[in-house]
Order: sequence, then C-alpha cells, then structure tokens
Amino acid sequence: MRYLRLGSLCFAVVVFVSGVRVGCEELTPTQTYLKYYDVLVKAQSVDEIKPYLTKARIAQVDASKPDEQKMLFGVIKMLTPQVVHVESESIDGDSATLKVDGEKTPQPGTEKDVLKGIGDKQSGTVTMQRSDGTWKVDKESWKGEPITIK
Repeated sequence: MRYLRLGSLCFAVVVFVSGVRVGCEELTPTQTYLKYYDVLVKAQSVDEIKPYLTKARIAQVDASKPDEQKMLFGVIKMLTPQVVHVESESIDGDSATLKVDGEKTPQPGTEKDVLKGIGDKQSGTVTMQRSDGTWKVDKESWKGEPITIK
C-alpha cells in the first residue's frame, strides 16, 4: 500500500512538472503572429494589439496624436485580410520572417463589397523580433493582386 501511494505521488509530481513546462513553452513566431492576428481582427482600438508589438512600434504609435491613432488603426483594420495563412517561417537568432498569404472576403453591402475582386488575394511579409523571450510583430507589409481590366 505504501508503494502504491509513493508511486501515485511520483506520477502526480511528474505530471505536474511536465504540465508546468508545457505551459511555459515559448510560442513560435507563427503562433505569436496568428494570436496577434486574431486579436487584431476583433480589436476596437490600437491599445488591444500593443502587447504583440515591438517596443519600437509601440513608441511610434504613442508618438501619434490620439485622433491620428484612431484613423490609422481604422485604415489598418480595413486593409487587413480576413483570412490569413502563414506559408513559411524563417528564424535567424532573435529575428524571424514570415511569408503570409491573405484573402479579403467582403461582406455584402459594406464599403469592402465595392472593392470585391480587386486585390482579393494578397501576399505579405511579417518581420518579428524576440524580446525577453517573447516574439513581437515589428513590421507587416501586404501586396494585393494587380487589377485586370477586361
């Protein structure tokens, strides 16, 4: 009976320790970006995405006037693809580059519906920096398909 309790205790310690380790694992740049993207899509203000940005990006945002921040955030939200896929990830020390593809899916009756078919598919590059063991978004750039006139 004594061995059974000791065995159970050892098993519980192993499960607890491995659980803590799993909970503390660092997110990859891709995982961090996708988490940032989910927050960005739902965000109502730039403050909600700041935890995912580098200190340099936060300083750049904070240097703007509040009305400029609101306007620029609106533009970012409007230009952000509604569907994003990370195609590749390249890590070099504390820097990472993601190649991403995105797609606009305009809602009928919205301003975006007017642009349907114009640059729906996009490709982009995201550069990230690791700071204090956490990946942060530094720069994000997107390019749409060229417009074809028939």
